[in-house]
Amino acid sequence: MMNQAGILHLLLFSFALLFLSIHAQSPLEAVNRSNEEKKAEKFLVEAEEVLRVAAEKLSKVSWTYSTNITEHNEKLKIEEEEINCALHVYLGSLS
Repeated sequence: MMNQAGILHLLLFSFALLFLSIHAQSPLEAVNRSNEEKKAEKFLVEAEEVLRVAAEKLSKVSWTYSTNITEHNEKLKIEEEEINCALHVYLGSLS
């Protein structure tokens, strides 16, 4: 069982940890971090939707080419692959 001095030391240590954790970042830093997190989340949501639509379109064009191999469908597939690749590079450069 702890004596009074041990309990006092434990309480002081706990308060010191609490004080340090509260003051580890200023409220302004917390707000800025929150804004950065919101920007990142917005970017990810928007990028995910753009990539989903692009992947769906590429999938359809690829399927069309796979089931009807013509020069026209091959050209469409290659164009869509290039667009998809450029989109990935562009979004990757923004992150």
